Amino acid sequence: MSDGLLDDITVVDLSGITAGGRTTQALADFGANVIKVESFERSDTFRNWTAVTGSADEGDLASPPFRVVGRNKRALAVDLRDPRGHEIARRLVQRADLVVENFRRGVLEKLDLGYERLAQWNPRIVLLSLSSQGSVGPFSGYISYGVTLEALGGMMSVTGYGDGRPIWSTPKVNYPDQAVAMLGPALAVWGVRESRRTGRGCWIDLSQRELVTALLGERVLHTSITGEALADPAHGLGGNGIVVRAKGSDDWIAVTASSADERQRLHRFLQANDARVGDESLAHTERLLAAWARQHDKHELMRMLQAQGIACAAVLDAGEVMEQAATRADGLYVQVPLPAGGHETQVSWAFTRRRRADPPPRAAHRRAQPADSRFAGLRRAGVRRTDRQRGRPSVAGRCRTGGSEYWRGAALARSPPLTIKRKAHT
Repeated sequence: MSDGLLDDITVVDLSGITAGGRTTQALADFGANVIKVESFERSDTFRNWTAVTGSADEGDLASPPFRVVGRNKRALAVDLRDPRGHEIARRLVQRADLVVENFRRGVLEKLDLGYERLAQWNPRIVLLSLSSQGSVGPFSGYISYGVTLEALGGMMSVTGYGDGRPIWSTPKVNYPDQAVAMLGPALAVWGVRESRRTGRGCWIDLSQRELVTALLGERVLHTSITGEALADPAHGLGGNGIVVRAKGSDDWIAVTASSADERQRLHRFLQANDARVGDESLAHTERLLAAWARQHDKHELMRMLQAQGIACAAVLDAGEVMEQAATRADGLYVQVPLPAGGHETQVSWAFTRRRRADPPPRAAHRRAQPADSRFAGLRRAGVRRTDRQRGRPSVAGRCRTGGSEYWRGAALARSPPLTIKRKAHT
């Protein structure tokens, strides 16, 4: 599925989980040569992520979310704490354009892989740090996850219903990670373009917490002008809309009628389909809608209300979304081969320009090793292992990076809230 638009960019991917994984997935899907570097002892925990799917099968590709963010990449397992592993990192960085990481602040420096070191190896290198709360400030060292970033960024202050408690987007969405993965690829490409234009690399420090706040810009502006928090629109037909139950055990529709004209048309339509008499108040219209909707299929409800010019949509699950998408043939869904054979359907990008997708790489430290005497000593010492897909009779090839060679297995299906830092030159 790799598009090839970014095939002149090489990325050393030190990141993990969603924020880094999805950022580099976008780069890989559009052709970048993404080399995923994992810990020798502990691979990306996203490989066995059960927060979304519940129980998962055993194996390094058990997690469906990882199989999506891992496609089109290649993998390498290296012990970066060992001097020989550190040397491999240096050779990779010397020929790379971009390094992506989302470690807790200070980890990269402990590994002697901070920006100053990377720039010493390659003055043109771009480091994209997808940090939780930036590299400076009183909270930069705090442990953070999606729920804490939504809380500190202000997102949870505008979620929930009525006087209820704030609602987290949950691990199934993890809003800060998804948001940073939309901006991160654009910043990465900008950084590489700027590096090639000036001959100087840079460090782009993107704070996930501040990105969440940036998406609440109108609330920040309102408070700065008035000194008061922006009031939330009422939950209901006249505000953010409502969700009502349709016919079925767990079927729903979402309806909004924000203008007076829309509400009047909806009320008259409901009155024509209901013998009960009542006023045209918003509350009465909502009661009529709730009672009437329970008698009809959600898709039928959507068609009938849309015909009246009322914004209405059936609440679809993933299977229903895929069924509808199959009728559009717009390329949003692609078939990605699985290492054990066969294919699975994955979501791609909202464009019609598509290429064949390659499967994600196996965990490099679990695969058989190529017979190359130059690396035999490193492998015996546990410093370096390579990605090779199970069931392949031989390694597909090898690529040169920074003077060293790494093996290429049949691998994966191919003011902003940031700080930009450059190494000072005399």
